[in-house]
This record gives sequence, C-alpha cells and structure tokens, in this order.
Amino acid sequence: FEDAGFQPKVIVDIGDNIGMASVYFSMLYPNAKIISLEAANSNFKLLEANAKANPNAHIFPHHVAVSDKKGVLKLRVDNTHAGSHSLFDRPEQKDVSIEEVKSDTLDSLLDGLKPDLIKIDVECAEGMIFSGSNAWKSAKWIVGELHEPYTKLSDFKILLKDYDLKIKPMNDTISLFWAKKK
Repeated sequence: FEDAGFQPKVIVDIGDNIGMASVYFSMLYPNAKIISLEAANSNFKLLEANAKANPNAHIFPHHVAVSDKKGVLKLRVDNTHAGSHSLFDRPEQKDVSIEEVKSDTLDSLLDGLKPDLIKIDVECAEGMIFSGSNAWKSAKWIVGELHEPYTKLSDFKILLKDYDLKIKPMNDTISLFWAKKK
C-alpha cells in the first residue's frame, strides 16, 4: 500500500478462500487482527488449517457467506475451480454442486469492529455485501475483485464515492480494484 506507516489494526478478508491472503497480511502487519470470512466448506477447512499453521498470526476464521441478510443461502460450488464458488448462477460454471451455507451481514459479523483494510473476492456478491452494510465505510483501504454485470461499475463507483477508486479491467467481466479513503 502506498501509505508509508500504514499499520492496520483490523483487517477483514471477505472470501478468503484457503487463507493465503490472510497469512500474507499477517506477515505484512503482524499486530493486526485479521477476520477471515469464507463460505465454501472445502476452502474453509484449508483456511482453518493455514491459520493454525501460523500460530503467531492473529487470524480468526469464520465459516460464513457475507451477504446483505442473515440466513441460509445456496452456494454454487464450482467443481473445476476452487476459487470460483458463487452465490450467483453464472453461465460459465458448467460443473457445480450446491452447498447450503450460513449467511450474515458484515455489520453483524464485525459487531462494532472497525476495519482499516478490507480485501474482498466474492465472485459477484460485492455490491450486495457493500449495499447491505455500513461497517466497510471505516476502512482506509479496500481492495478486491469486481464482477460485472452482477455488480455494476457505475453503482460501485457511487457506493465508494468517498474513496479514490482505481480499477484495472482483467477481461470483459472481471476487474481488480483498490480504493483509498479520501
């Protein structure tokens, strides 16, 4: 990150997959509390193992889908790519199975914690998560993937109007983004 001296106290990784980003953040910011959120059962088991394999890291894994509401959702588990599970029906996914997962809002999961840094990689649910939460608004930095048309770029820019938003298109539907609070 461009900020010299940036030392986040709370990092939230939404859609952490197997925990590699959280492990990386724990090495970069050893004093940060890292809230690691992952919906897919198979990914979560590896995330938990990776967090335990790094006992000095302050990684707190949670097996949950972050959404705009609390409940149970159907996660479409992509059987060919462990990083492409989604709450949305995506035509490019040819071999999927359905896994029922507990869901909750970011506000409820953080229970008053104010994140300084958020990483989000949730395969199409970015807009739903941000529009259903206020907790993310305290973050100084937000980085992740944006999936159109599920999250419209124009809507996303409005949501993040208080941030300097940079977007790098990867293809017609996926962009990487990073946003620093103004």
